[in-house]
Amino acid sequence: MNVKIEKVPKIFITPNPSMEITLNIRGLQRLNFENNFVFHMGELNLQCSRAQAAFLSKTCYQQFMSDPTIDSFTFQTNNSEIFLPYLEKLINGFSIDLVSIPSDQLNTFRDVLHELNSLYLLSLLKSFNETITIDNCISMLEKKAFFMIDYTEDISFISSHFYEIEKERLLSLDIEHLIQIVESPNLRLEDESSFCSFIIEYNDPLLLSYLEYKALNIQDLTTLFQHFSFSSFEQSWPSIVSIITEKDISSSFDRSRYQSIKIFYNDSLFSGVFSYLFNKTGGNPATNNTVEITTTDWPNNSSPSYNIIDPTKRNEINWWFGSSNTATIIFNLKNYRVKLNGYTLKSHSSSWSNGCFLNSWQIEGSNDGNNWVEVDSKSSNLLHENLKSVYFQCDSESNYYQYFRFRQTSKNTSNTNHIALHSIEFFGFLIKKIKSK
Repeated sequence: MNVKIEKVPKIFITPNPSMEITLNIRGLQRLNFENNFVFHMGELNLQCSRAQAAFLSKTCYQQFMSDPTIDSFTFQTNNSEIFLPYLEKLINGFSIDLVSIPSDQLNTFRDVLHELNSLYLLSLLKSFNETITIDNCISMLEKKAFFMIDYTEDISFISSHFYEIEKERLLSLDIEHLIQIVESPNLRLEDESSFCSFIIEYNDPLLLSYLEYKALNIQDLTTLFQHFSFSSFEQSWPSIVSIITEKDISSSFDRSRYQSIKIFYNDSLFSGVFSYLFNKTGGNPATNNTVEITTTDWPNNSSPSYNIIDPTKRNEINWWFGSSNTATIIFNLKNYRVKLNGYTLKSHSSSWSNGCFLNSWQIEGSNDGNNWVEVDSKSSNLLHENLKSVYFQCDSESNYYQYFRFRQTSKNTSNTNHIALHSIEFFGFLIKKIKSK
C-alpha cells in the first residue's frame, strides 16, 4: 500500500492577538499510527508514533533512515521537561502561542528545537502577523530577535513611538536593540531633557553620542557630567565643544525628533492647550470633535458645557455649573495627550449671596477613562469673587494623559455640591498620538 505523507511541515500563523505556530498533521492523524516512539525529557516521557517524530524532527528522521529500529530520543538540554506540554501540542496538531511562553523558558524552548533540528520551522516565519501596539511592541521585538526573525518593522515602530512607551519597558531593552532604536531617523522624543534622564537611568555611555547636547539645559548637562566619567564623552566631545563656540545654538539642531509641543503659562491666563487647539482646528475644540466634554448633572438652564473651553466666551458675564455630590467634568482629548504642569480656573458670575465659589478641587488623569490618577489638588480662596481668573501650578510632575477629570472635593462657599466654573485652561506638554499600525 502506498501512503502519501506530507514531508514538509506547514506552519500557520493565527490572526491577532496571538503569535502561534501549528504543525499540519491532519494526514498523519487519519492514518492512526501506533505510539511506538518515546521522547525522554528529564524524568518525563512523551509517547507518539514514529511518523509524528519524523514529521516534527529532522534529527529523528535522519536516525530512522540509518536505523529503523530506533524507538526513542533523549534530550540533552537541561530542564527539557518544561517543554513537554509544547511538544505534545505540536505533535498532536495544536497551536503554540509564542507570546504565552514565559521569558525564562525561551532558552530551553530554543535549545530543544535545536536538538530536534526544528529551529528552521521558526526561521520560516518572515514576521508575526500580530498587530504592533504600544503595549506589545517591546515583547514582540524581543521574541522576534530571539528566534532570528526580521524585526525591522518593530524597531521603526518603537522609534517613532518612543515618547509614548512606558519608560520601564524601554529600560528592559538590551543595548544592541536600544541603539538601533535611537539611531533610527524615525525617532520621536518628548524632549531632549527626558531623553537625557532616560540615558542616565539606563546607565550605558554608549548612548551618549545620540544626545543633542545643544538642546539640553544647564541642569541637564550638570547632571549628565556628574553621572558619567569624563572619558565616556570622547565621541560626543565635538558636540559639547560646539555649545561653547557657537554663538547661536537655538536653531542649529534638528527639532523634528521632538513630538511634544511646549505650552507653558507665560503671564497669559488662557493661552494654553485649548486655545492652541482652537487656533489649530479653527474653532471650539469641543464642538469640532477634537475634544469631548462629559459632565454629570449639567442643568438645562445653564450655558452649554463646551463653552468652558471656548476662547471666544472668556469675557462673557455668564455662569454655568454641574451639580450633585458626585459631579465631575471629564475632558477627553481623543488623539492628543497632555502632560499637565498647570491650569487656569475662572470663577462664574454669581448672584448668590455666598457666591457658590470653589473651595477645593482635584484634577485626575487617565488613559482609558476608567483608572484615574491624581494630577493635582488644591484648597484655595483665590476664586472667591465673580469672574476671577487664577493660574495654579501643579505640585508635582504628571504623566501624559488622554482624559482629565475635574471634581470638587468639598462643598462650595454656598455649602452645596455645585461645580460653579466659568472657564478652564490647561498648560504643559502637548503631543498628538500616532495611531498604532
